[in-house]
Amino acid sequence: MRNLTFLLICFASVICFAQTPEILWSFDMDDMAFGQAAAADVDNDGKLEIAISTYRNDGNLYMLNGEDGSVLWATYAGGCADAAPIIYDVDMDGDMEVILAGSCNPVTYCFDADSGFVQWQTPMRGSDSPPVIGDVDGDGKIEIIHGQFGGYVLCLNGEDGSVLWELEVDANSWIQTEPALLDANMDGQLDFIVATWSFGDNHKLFCYRADNAELIWESDAPEDVIYHGVSFGDMNNDDTVELVIGDYSGLLHCFNAFNGEVNWQYQFPTNSLYIGGPTSMGDINNDGFLEVVFSDWFQVGAVDYTGDLLWSYAIPDYGQSFRGIALADINGDVYPDLTFCSSEGSIIALSGEDGAFIQDINLRADFGADDYDAEHGPLIADFNNDGILDVFVSGGHAEYPAIENNYGRAYMVSWGDGNGPDWKMFRRDHHRSACICNDSLLVADPGVEIAELTSNEFDLQLYPTITNDIINLEINGIVGTRISIYNISGNCIQTFTNAEHTVVIDVHAFANGIYFIKVENEAGFGMGRFLKE
Repeated sequence: MRNLTFLLICFASVICFAQTPEILWSFDMDDMAFGQAAAADVDNDGKLEIAISTYRNDGNLYMLNGEDGSVLWATYAGGCADAAPIIYDVDMDGDMEVILAGSCNPVTYCFDADSGFVQWQTPMRGSDSPPVIGDVDGDGKIEIIHGQFGGYVLCLNGEDGSVLWELEVDANSWIQTEPALLDANMDGQLDFIVATWSFGDNHKLFCYRADNAELIWESDAPEDVIYHGVSFGDMNNDDTVELVIGDYSGLLHCFNAFNGEVNWQYQFPTNSLYIGGPTSMGDINNDGFLEVVFSDWFQVGAVDYTGDLLWSYAIPDYGQSFRGIALADINGDVYPDLTFCSSEGSIIALSGEDGAFIQDINLRADFGADDYDAEHGPLIADFNNDGILDVFVSGGHAEYPAIENNYGRAYMVSWGDGNGPDWKMFRRDHHRSACICNDSLLVADPGVEIAELTSNEFDLQLYPTITNDIINLEINGIVGTRISIYNISGNCIQTFTNAEHTVVIDVHAFANGIYFIKVENEAGFGMGRFLKE
């Protein structure tokens, strides 16, 4: 049994740590990594590895060991691989692969994740669009979808890279956005969402069926070009998914995923320049609804499900956050926090509850160059298995055509003793939802699709939703169920069977935090959420 002195020492250490994040390791490259990164345990050593691709003066895809930054393997990928890599078992052979879409080198690659061997490569039109992964045609195999230059979207079969279809969206545009993969119109078929970087004024958002690229709806609500895709989730608990995206006019748009209608729009009243970075979504204030966080020039904002601003934060020195915000509780207060990079060379964390500053670390000062720019989407996980959440980012300097002046350095920083969840890739999951809502939280393993988790066959009542002792669960109409409780990291901490309509669950011994209850049998499932405090 730990004594009081030991507990006080641990508590003080956590507080001290939260004030002074620590650089664990760094890795130098010959250019910046614009395309973010992805993490997974690719060699089955019980620790996460990181795939990261670099720009023209380097041109490599690196697989780094997350615990110390050593190189597992590196391979030349043709330079300027701007789009984020993704790690997945795309050929379903039990081993992971890395999918990378090239930019100036117009090839989509499939690399063996633990060796770097090229399993297949498919010529295409060039891409800045990070790929998404899913079984889109119901054949039991994995497909890969990403946008292309020239206004096209490409779908490849994961087992061999053969083309399932290619779609011309708008030949007077580029598709820069990463496709978002979801069942938008709730017909049991996965769909995808993309937007245009138009060379005219035809700025649009599109929804297509993912199996045959048939148009479902389109919207001309955007008023300027769009670089990053939507975040998505059921924001207001009405059993309909909302899509949120920003454009370069500074407008934040919320769409009904079912029909493309605009629910609301928001714009900062002052200092609004452009929303270039991607949005992220989660219940950041524990009110039972999803909120959206976004960045516009040097401002970070949080908006609720009605489109009202909750709070805003000015990034110091007019820094910008172009590659998005990771959501994870890093300080143990049960509220999801915001972690993002500033173009001024730092990593910053804010409280999701009210936007209050938590901590930062100045990587530019560590590197020792005034032009070190941290333009990267953070990854958050416990990379060295020490029980503390870490953050991985990359930065550097890039110019063109004098690429010989370019450089890059990636950092792993010990970041906080919180509840997570992990954020291990660009937009958090293989469907690019950028959401820590119920569905994406529990889709952690390869081969499990969000479409399988979006039905709600059971009418559940869960009360109270904030408790320190018991939860009452009422299951209306169906008995004979299995009940599972998950923590915010997606780990199942308790499972039991039930044959009653009313269940009383004792949670007094649970650690404080957010939990999810899943009730299921052969007929379907339902889900609920509560806060233990």
